Amino acid sequence: MRYINLSCLNFVINTNHRSMKSILISICLTILTIGGLHSQSLEDDVNVQLMKAKVLFDAERYDEAVRIYNTIIKKDDEYAPAYLMRAKSKIFLGAWAGTRNDLLDYIDLNGVTKEVIKIMSITEYELGNYTAAKNYATTALELDPYDGEQLFIAGNIEMKQRDKTQACEYWEAAAQMGARGAKTLVSKECSVIFEIREEQRQKKAEAKAKAEARQRAEAKRQAEKRADSDLSEDTEEESSQVNSRSEKRPPVGIIPPKDNGNDEDDMNDEDEENVKTDRRKEAEKEEKQAKLEYEKVDMDAIQEIEIDEELSVVIGNGLGKRKVEDHPDIFMLSNDAGKVVIDVCVDHEGKVYSASIDKRKTTLFKTSLTSLALRKSKEFQFFPSFREEQCGYLIYVIKPGE
Repeated sequence: MRYINLSCLNFVINTNHRSMKSILISICLTILTIGGLHSQSLEDDVNVQLMKAKVLFDAERYDEAVRIYNTIIKKDDEYAPAYLMRAKSKIFLGAWAGTRNDLLDYIDLNGVTKEVIKIMSITEYELGNYTAAKNYATTALELDPYDGEQLFIAGNIEMKQRDKTQACEYWEAAAQMGARGAKTLVSKECSVIFEIREEQRQKKAEAKAKAEARQRAEAKRQAEKRADSDLSEDTEEESSQVNSRSEKRPPVGIIPPKDNGNDEDDMNDEDEENVKTDRRKEAEKEEKQAKLEYEKVDMDAIQEIEIDEELSVVIGNGLGKRKVEDHPDIFMLSNDAGKVVIDVCVDHEGKVYSASIDKRKTTLFKTSLTSLALRKSKEFQFFPSFREEQCGYLIYVIKPGE
């Protein structure tokens, strides 16, 4: 229709006969009027179709809504809102690949919006593209840090990428925002981690209180010392003036030794070797200390290894950042949920040379479980370290299947 209108106008412009030109202008005006009515009719038709699709969407008749959006896009493949609404309908039909394609078409036509970013994070997660999903979720949370739905999906992504500690933090925040399902996951998956975190918080608070008490005691002692020093200052000054001359004179009958500056020349070969050995040992000690400073122990770090759906092992209390090179196959059966806590110590090669049950923190005392946990703990292999010894715990968290 647009092509016909342009051709008509060009023909009128190029016509030289006055009477013919008048007739052609009338014809062109008629065509333009009909074309405008057709365009208006098409726009009205699209609006009617959109209203029908919206009613079907709200009635959860998503497949019928998709068919209407298909019709609209077929008539006008550059009508961006239809792609977005069709994508939303496909979500409820589980057609995630189609949802992704519609969103990409919408982005090409209309650009990126906050709503599209949120939908894309969920879509990529459902398609198993966790890195892409994480990028979208991170962007969505930068735009709105209090979006409970995005906090929830971010926790799911971290869980898939085996960072349970970070996942629990996202889920906890999502639960505070009222996200559906977040509170259930927190109680099911994060109880042990939050329990450990609370213990660490209490330890920090106790250590801080002790440090403040020591500072107060030291300040009091220094104040008392200064007070005593002020009282005796005058007496000490008088005594020093009286004795200053006698102190300058050497004692009678004692001849001070001469210092000829050749002490090293007087040493024999054995003494020189001993000095070199001492210096070498001191240098090795300083180098080792520097390495230890570089590899500081983080007492708050926690890592979790998921063995299977019913068992995971939490590593912490000084070993949380020590990477595990290999761990044994573990199979624990229990009708009751709980944990077995094993205190372990690791040598510089990464071998566990000491393992004992922490009875205060253990909740499952079945012999078959505790003996198995003790035996398997000694089979863990950590990466080598400059430290001669590093201790921590392994918590065997058991969650029987329902």
